[in-house]
Amino acid sequence: MMHLDEARPQRKKGGGIHINPANRGKFTATMQRTGKTAEELSHSSNPLTRKRAIFALNVRKWNH
Repeated sequence: MMHLDEARPQRKKGGGIHINPANRGKFTATMQRTGKTAEELSHSSNPLTRKRAIFALNVRKWNH
């Protein structure tokens, strides 16, 4: 686990987010398979799909 002081320099330069390589592209694959947008999938009955869709919608707002 990273100590708080070690994390500060990373946040100063923009940090980043770690997405498990095993999960990369899963939401995009779901969007392509279903033909739905992230907005439509944010109302999914599947909680994991809904969580991924809300994350995708939030990421669009980031300055990256």
